[in-house]
Amino acid sequence: MKTLEATLSEIQELRIGLSAETVVQEGRRHYEGGKLIGFEGGSRYGTWQGREICSEGGFVTDQLRIAHPDKEKQADSRKRLQEVYQASEWYSARYEAGCALRVSDKELDKNIDLWIGELRKRVNATKIEEVMVTKSVDYSFDASGTHYVDDTSPEPMRVPDLETRRTTREDLRYLYKNLPSKTQRSQAGRALNYFRLRIWFTNGFLR
Repeated sequence: MKTLEATLSEIQELRIGLSAETVVQEGRRHYEGGKLIGFEGGSRYGTWQGREICSEGGFVTDQLRIAHPDKEKQADSRKRLQEVYQASEWYSARYEAGCALRVSDKELDKNIDLWIGELRKRVNATKIEEVMVTKSVDYSFDASGTHYVDDTSPEPMRVPDLETRRTTREDLRYLYKNLPSKTQRSQAGRALNYFRLRIWFTNGFLR
């Protein structure tokens, strides 16, 4: 599983790819300073008083830039963003891919609610692992009575899934900081077990 940072970086590249171009000719230009176009002022007590009037300087185009849309790269970027939006293990990445694809607000809001609901279930994720358990097993003997022998064997036990909990909280923190909706930020904050005051302050600063 890619890190969230690497996945978001890839999405940014794909976002740029949606506007990819094939450059036929690079543009060139140079800067020209202002030119003298006249004077203003007059004579006072036999002395000329005035100032020069100059045009403003600026860039002059020597060669136009010619480029055409790179439809193949644009289509590939769109396809890969669709894959992220539909199947990424990071819901934050799905959100950013949806924004890049300009998914409708209605669809995106609906999915965000579903994603936060799924993440809420994983905050305290557990898994089944085989754990070595030691038990005392009794053996009976006629002459000397009962003797106990320690027997160690693997048994399935439910334990905290620390990696799932870590990635889930990272995912929720990103959504908490970046979602535009106060309601959805609050949902993410509650899933992270943040205090109400903290959520209130966050919603106050992130408008």
